[in-house]
Amino acid sequence: MSTGEKAVNAHVWSTPTGGDVKVFDRWSWRAWLGVRFWEHGFDRPVGEGLLVTAYALDSQGAPQTSVFSVRARPNPEGVYVFHTLPRAGGAAGPPGAGAGAVAVEVRDPRGRFLPVVYVTDDPLNDSSLFLTAGSAIDPGAEEPRFYLFSSPARRVSPRAAAVVRAQLWDRTAARPAAYAVLEVSWDEQVWYGLADERGSALVAFPYPPAPPSPGGAAPRGLYEQRWELEARVRYQGGGDPLPALPGFGLPELGAIAGQPYAGIVPTEEGSPTDSITFSLAYGRETTLRTGGESVLWV
Repeated sequence: MSTGEKAVNAHVWSTPTGGDVKVFDRWSWRAWLGVRFWEHGFDRPVGEGLLVTAYALDSQGAPQTSVFSVRARPNPEGVYVFHTLPRAGGAAGPPGAGAGAVAVEVRDPRGRFLPVVYVTDDPLNDSSLFLTAGSAIDPGAEEPRFYLFSSPARRVSPRAAAVVRAQLWDRTAARPAAYAVLEVSWDEQVWYGLADERGSALVAFPYPPAPPSPGGAAPRGLYEQRWELEARVRYQGGGDPLPALPGFGLPELGAIAGQPYAGIVPTEEGSPTDSITFSLAYGRETTLRTGGESVLWV
């Protein structure tokens, strides 16, 4: 369990009215684990409004009903802190040998980000916890970050940020491409969006720098700016969908991020291709589709 340090008669403070306040006890609590969450696309921390919970898991990967879950609390710096962690068998404290797997669930009651669940056997030493899913998504990260991804229901003004949406559809299985990863890139920069259970994905990110005007012409107006971007999709397809973790209703985040690239069908008569290019216009949302369809086939 977490430890405390006790100081007796530590201070005597004077109040503005002239009285004294005597502090008899002071406790300092050490945290076992702190996680800072980042909004992917904008690289800015998310310091409030999240429900972050740790669960001890049984041999089937479900939350142990006999072990209480532990809720993390944000500190003044926006780091979500666990003062204790659940352990298999019921004793709270730091994971160690035989402590069992721990699932960290992140949900956003405000609806800004999709819920995620990450499973680790050693949260105190597992750097991939902070990198969202190991090297599958962000192998070149300079510092550990646990990224969150925008909900497709989130409202993002296209005047404030680039907005790319897609309704991803598994053409072979005739069902939504649930929990696929939509990848958008421009000039070696890459942004990601996770699809929800309906295959809906949103990628939001800052607009790229304005391209130079051809032939030394006068600069284009803001609403005339255009960029050519590339899109790819990570989706296992061709079989059973990603299994949901029992008790959570979501696939594990590492499994989502570790999916292989899937072929994208750009037109109804076309063949699958590794990627597609599309034009991004300032001030307008971009929706990726297969030809005249309302969805993007993968």
